[in-house]
Amino acid sequence: MKTLAVLGATGQTGHHLVAQALKKGHIVKALVRNEEKLRNILASEQQITEHKNLHIVKVSNIFDAEELKEPLKDVDVVMSTLGFGKGSYT
Repeated sequence: MKTLAVLGATGQTGHHLVAQALKKGHIVKALVRNEEKLRNILASEQQITEHKNLHIVKVSNIFDAEELKEPLKDVDVVMSTLGFGKGSYT
């Protein structure tokens, strides 16, 4: 069993990755800006309301290395599903 950190867990790909990792028995730290959004997505699309291996961590700036130090402590694998919205890459 590994501890995975998932960046972008509320996105199209991210919530699927979180669900698959939990089903495989991994511990998942989902780093998100909006905890409630992830809970709603997991409940409605993945039928996951509570899970002992799911740890949702609120992070205000995913690009701030200092803010990520504590949440990424003791993590085996970091997986990023961060994306950019339409028009944000100009």
